[in-house]
Amino acid sequence: MALYIPLARRRRNAVAVAFAALIVGLLVGWLVGRNGAPSVGAKVNAARTALGDTATRLDNLPNEYAKAFAGQQSIKAGVLDALDAARTETQHRLDAAPWVAQKQRDATLDQFAKARDAAAAKVAPPVFAADIAALGAALRAL
Repeated sequence: MALYIPLARRRRNAVAVAFAALIVGLLVGWLVGRNGAPSVGAKVNAARTALGDTATRLDNLPNEYAKAFAGQQSIKAGVLDALDAARTETQHRLDAAPWVAQKQRDATLDQFAKARDAAAAKVAPPVFAADIAALGAALRAL
């Protein structure tokens, strides 16, 4: 035997179920979205790690420069191209790091220009190594 449920009660039950489903869906969506989005701290750590990796790659440039200075290889292919690539990479990473002040950004990019000018002018290897060390320190400090 079927029970008769009045139309008003059926509508009220349907609205209550729909409202409960909406609340559960919003709560689950909020939790998934909150856990899926990277935090500001994670973005900062990723940018610092990437800039540190760039600095680590630049640490080998004094060796390449010494070889080029001795005439064993080309300064352009061994040093200048690597500096240009690292500068471009650093600019992209700094564009994605709005917390870095413009003054720090300019100082770091000026360090790149100084190291590139020193390599192009064929300064003594210890002078170039000091420029690269200062550049690496600037990248790691961001």
